[in-house]
Amino acid sequence: KITPNFAYIHYLLGKVYAAVEDWDNAITQFRKTVYINRDDLYAHHYLGASLAKAGQLDEALVAYKTVLELDPNFVYAHNAIGQIFLSKKELDKARSQFQRAQDILPDFAETMTGLGLVAYFEGQYGKAYELFERAKRHKHCEEWIAYYLGHAAHKDKRFDEAVTHFSEALKLHADIK
Repeated sequence: KITPNFAYIHYLLGKVYAAVEDWDNAITQFRKTVYINRDDLYAHHYLGASLAKAGQLDEALVAYKTVLELDPNFVYAHNAIGQIFLSKKELDKARSQFQRAQDILPDFAETMTGLGLVAYFEGQYGKAYELFERAKRHKHCEEWIAYYLGHAAHKDKRFDEAVTHFSEALKLHADIK
């Protein structure tokens, strides 16, 4: 007789709900997963992501901190915490998380993008541009990296480059306004 792994069923349901952006049900399922299996790193990670998407940033921070208790080198959690602090305009805390992620995985595009956004919001447009360029080299140019490059170039008075990057962003994804 096979006994179902109920924690894993809740986890899979959470991923399905997250895929269709039903954050309340995703959160419920991931909470059930971590209730049954406290050490499920990925369930805590996806719980944090779902909470963040639902706008519950303080609760998301708790979930991500649990991830880091389970694995202090989990780069995705450092980046996610950095993004939360960035959205709260807590730039020193954001930078700290992104730098920790960079220490673990130096060429991770998401980390360089996060550091670029911190520099951008601090008014360091040239530094932001360099970081976005570095992110672009390490990952196929996503529309958002092109978008950020356009903003940094514009603020740094590199107008021709701004036009190039904004045009690339529009070409890659027509929904960017």
